[in-house]
Amino acid sequence: MLSYLLSGGFDENFIIFIQSNFMFLESFFKQVGILVGTDLVIVLTLVIFWAFDKQLGKVMAMSYAICSALTQLIKHTFLRKRPYMTNSQIKCLQHPKTPSQSIYNLKAQGYSFPSGHTSSATAVYGSLANYLRNRYVTIVCVAIIAVVAFSRIFLGVHFPSDVLAGLIVGLVSVFLVSFLFNRFDSFWPYLILFIFMIPGMFLGGSGFHAKMSLFLGFSVGFIFEENFVNFEKPKNIKETLLRCILGIVLFLVLNFVFSMEFFDLRILKLISIFLTYFILVGIYPMLFGRINL
Repeated sequence: MLSYLLSGGFDENFIIFIQSNFMFLESFFKQVGILVGTDLVIVLTLVIFWAFDKQLGKVMAMSYAICSALTQLIKHTFLRKRPYMTNSQIKCLQHPKTPSQSIYNLKAQGYSFPSGHTSSATAVYGSLANYLRNRYVTIVCVAIIAVVAFSRIFLGVHFPSDVLAGLIVGLVSVFLVSFLFNRFDSFWPYLILFIFMIPGMFLGGSGFHAKMSLFLGFSVGFIFEENFVNFEKPKNIKETLLRCILGIVLFLVLNFVFSMEFFDLRILKLISIFLTYFILVGIYPMLFGRINL
């Protein structure tokens, strides 16, 4: 039995089984990935930080950043092919990660182990559930994680073992960040997490470096806000809506500007990622008190 699992027999046969018997759910599962799309996850985290609970926003952002970086490091280490690349009976039901490239181009479509969607869902929604400790919120968050995890297997882009690993990476990120923010104040959680990530700077690939830039942008922005801005919660619904709407517009503008061809150079891309999140959590909140947001 153990040799069967290690050989990938269970992994592949399970995917073939669910693709053969649940194809009526294809359209639904193709849309599930939206729940952990980078833009949605970031916007959700930022909205919570700007308008509802700064500490929760910080915990979600750090969990997502650490989880994303760790996922990229592991992918770069194991270099596992996606299921449909190793077994012709498995279909790739998801739109290609890089549409201009063949779905069998490993470098373009990314590695399989662990599942990034699953680890991100676990980190973000797991942090939300762990922080709020509300039964109904927990049920919803667990349901989202479960649906996202199953969808990755159904779509043929991840093995069950990839998804299991993604769950573990996500949970480690949730509880590590939660422990540090409950135990330490000021810049210490960020410094400890940065030290934790240093090996990846040398062992990880370009994907890790991009996530490291995201982590640094959030971290420096949060420290800056805490020491030089320290904004308060909005006083009413009008202020809440204005903060969120203007912030989302700023997020879209920054993404548009930094997606220009000029920033395609790797070092500039990393700097642009850092600046995006530093501006969103460190500089943008400076406007809250000045224009009654």
